[in-house]
Amino acid sequence: MEYNVLAPAAGATPGPANDADHEPGEITFPQGLIGCPDWRRFVLSPDPVETCGALVSLDQPGVTLIVAEPTWLGINYQFELAEDDEDALHLPSAQDAPTYCILLLNRPPPLITANLAGPLVINGPARLGHQVILDHLAYPLRAPVIAGEAAREVLAALTDATRDHTDSANPPPAPPAIVPQKGA
Repeated sequence: MEYNVLAPAAGATPGPANDADHEPGEITFPQGLIGCPDWRRFVLSPDPVETCGALVSLDQPGVTLIVAEPTWLGINYQFELAEDDEDALHLPSAQDAPTYCILLLNRPPPLITANLAGPLVINGPARLGHQVILDHLAYPLRAPVIAGEAAREVLAALTDATRDHTDSANPPPAPPAIVPQKGA
């Protein structure tokens, strides 16, 4: 799968990593997420995500979003941020800002899809995130990533990992079982 748009060049602008009002490792999405404007504070585990990880809400107990690095999914994101998006992230441009796709876990039938139309862009040094809205005709909301038995195994591993950490203050780790299953 390859989805391309133009990419600007530049790096992230440093900002405050933590202060007294924030949890360690907290990433703030000032506008919240699309459809969930009150979900603003998250912790990413692991940070940074190299393949697949968890974005745990600090505002909505029990909400954990599974996110994936697009190239791990075989997606070549190359898009330009609108000026408003760059301003929201305190970025001069987005070249070095990590981008993640939210994975949607469906059952039955077992299917894992990626939201390509609403990627998350994170300014790591400033601990700011922003959900970007891309053209949903060019970028599907539910691009199939893993289906069938492989999806069933990943869903089971994710469910077990999340269940084990539901009452924990620490975010659940990305289960290692996910990595070998990709592409099946």
